[in-house]
Amino acid sequence: MAESVGAHACIRCGNAVPEGSRFCPACGAAQTQAPREERRVVTVLFGDLSGFTELSEARDAEEVKAIVDRAFERITDIVERYGGHVDKIIGDEVMAVFGAPQAHEDDAERAVRAALVIQRALEEDSAELERERGIPLRMHIGLNTGEVVAGFVGGSDSYTVLGDAVNTARRIGDAADAGQILVGDATEEATRDAIEYRRIGQVTAKGKRVPVQVWEALAERGLPGERTVRTAPLIGREEELGMLDSLARIVRRDRRTMSATIVGEAGMGKSRLADEFARRISAQGVRVLNGRSLPYGTASPAFSIEEMLRAALVVDPASEPEAAATWVRDRLDTHGLAVEADRLLAFLGLGGAIPSRDGARSGVPRAALGGGRRPGLHPEDARRLASPPADPVPVPARASGAPPRLERRRRLGHDPDGAAAARPRRRDA
Repeated sequence: MAESVGAHACIRCGNAVPEGSRFCPACGAAQTQAPREERRVVTVLFGDLSGFTELSEARDAEEVKAIVDRAFERITDIVERYGGHVDKIIGDEVMAVFGAPQAHEDDAERAVRAALVIQRALEEDSAELERERGIPLRMHIGLNTGEVVAGFVGGSDSYTVLGDAVNTARRIGDAADAGQILVGDATEEATRDAIEYRRIGQVTAKGKRVPVQVWEALAERGLPGERTVRTAPLIGREEELGMLDSLARIVRRDRRTMSATIVGEAGMGKSRLADEFARRISAQGVRVLNGRSLPYGTASPAFSIEEMLRAALVVDPASEPEAAATWVRDRLDTHGLAVEADRLLAFLGLGGAIPSRDGARSGVPRAALGGGRRPGLHPEDARRLASPPADPVPVPARASGAPPRLERRRRLGHDPDGAAAARPRRRDA
């Protein structure tokens, strides 16, 4: 990324910050004194457009530039959406870094997911280019995770990373075929629960003394942040579970909506506590719906409600939109909610704009997630439907960051139709 004179790279996002500025104009991060260089564990993505030389020979330079610009604009947007930083673009190559200057607990997963999205986006562009101009557009991508030196290397004001992990990522990318994503051992190990892989074997990488083990990334196994539900006993959280059980008893007894927020530092066991409570409450015959606002990607702010609504209506994720819309209408008619069909279908992305009851465009529909006054519960931290019985009115149990404590909040009043308003809350890493 080119930097203007009299500017330095933001310590969080890497964008140019004018000298003397206390805050980054792009992300708002305070520009405190940061070390000129530091060791970091990052995941590096190298992408190289396939057939660029042939394209440059066959087409006018301006046409080639327009094609490449469009491709790299989409790639940059995807990388930034997944929390990465485009380190440099040189000719037909792009290098992106996940974990510096801003780190996340799942940078390796973010990087591989971004690579998969990049390949799908380029596949769409390629189909259009081949149809209109007879030009295919492919990219081979390599990723590697490892320790690097990150910072303003060499006395310059450009933030970058250096180390063997960077060189290995590039060599892995060189070994990939057009449209293929190859990753190193460390990246595969960090993401095997989230990404489906095929073992390729060892490849000879230029400049490496020994062959490099690589894997091909095929597809995402689920949505970002999903984790395998643990079966080991939960120890030391009896007090917190007791508070949640108490709230659940009040909800079931009084047919009222309540909300619980689980707050704690990353790794304190918020998700584990929510999973255990969901397991216990579902064993009592309560239907558990799960929804979450994703930390990155393309989901809408109301995605958590969409997930719960689809689960309540038992919508098959693999269904075609027309079949899903027909199914939803039939289910709503069964529950006496046919009048809400257009609004709910629009909210689920199976219809047009969301109409209000007076015909104007509206926001989140007020219809009950299950159409009744029966109690239910949804931990917003995991995407899982537990125990299918009853129609739900959700009681949110939520995890986010901060010192560990359990907040208990009562929502005064309730929907006159018996519906609960489930509010999407952003998932923190």
